[in-house]
Amino acid sequence: MELAERYVLDHGYTDKEAKVDLFDIKPDIVEKMVPRKNALELRRNTLMPKAVFASRGLRRWTVGFKSNLDSTRYRIVRIYRNGKRIEMEHQDLKITFE
Repeated sequence: MELAERYVLDHGYTDKEAKVDLFDIKPDIVEKMVPRKNALELRRNTLMPKAVFASRGLRRWTVGFKSNLDSTRYRIVRIYRNGKRIEMEHQDLKITFE
């Protein structure tokens, strides 16, 4: 979970300033439609900095972060090959309780 938390922090998803160069960010499908500097603005403070769940699969870890915008939504970070490839899912995971 530590790698995913570092990724979320460094890539500007928390309330802290991003520590990644604008040319090193990996824009998701929506962010590709705006200039890179605006992508960081769109990300800022959208996620809580601490992961709330993690699941190990055969080839990757799936780590979830609670949204600051909607308490029923989570963003997923996928970690492949022992951290050599880390990606943010572009779509939220919505959890409802009935």
